[in-house]
Amino acid sequence: DLSMNASFGYAVSVSGEHIAVGAPSTAEGGAVYLFERNAGGSADSWSLAARIPFPGGETTSQFGAAVSLWHDRLLVGAPMIGAGTGLAYIFERNQSGGDAWGFVHVLTPGDSAPGDVFGWSVALHNDTAFVGAPADDDAATGAGVAFVFERNAHSPADSWSLRARLHAPDAVANEAFGMSVALWNDAAVVGAPNA
Repeated sequence: DLSMNASFGYAVSVSGEHIAVGAPSTAEGGAVYLFERNAGGSADSWSLAARIPFPGGETTSQFGAAVSLWHDRLLVGAPMIGAGTGLAYIFERNQSGGDAWGFVHVLTPGDSAPGDVFGWSVALHNDTAFVGAPADDDAATGAGVAFVFERNAHSPADSWSLRARLHAPDAVANEAFGMSVALWNDAAVVGAPNA
């Protein structure tokens, strides 16, 4: 069901026996395809397990422009929603078995504006989500911000809160801090290619 212009493979992530592939230019505003290694099959045997289409109605959302898998949890960036304001979505795999993935929560920094492109980059590790907005103007025009969210341990599984906003210590205009992000345990890495 992919057109030549779907941008399948624009973003990829792997965790264990699952692979997520973003296709941010599908007709409905983007989609993520989840593949699973075939149990008992050869090492190169993978099958399509699920397809998650953009849950909104904005066809220019670029849902799937950034993806990150962590076990049975998936984080997806949609940086062009709202004229580039951007959102990030969390999905979880059905714990009762099968390949169904359900929407859990939408992440937003709360003060984003058109052109910030929140969700341009995403990273997920355990109960922490990291989302880049490389055109955010908080520190300087287009300097960028990276946002840290955490799942609330003593609340329902769909409860996530913003914990920190990270700026470059020497923020300058248009440095695109947050163009890429990575996360492992308590270490976070942020790319700023124009610094």
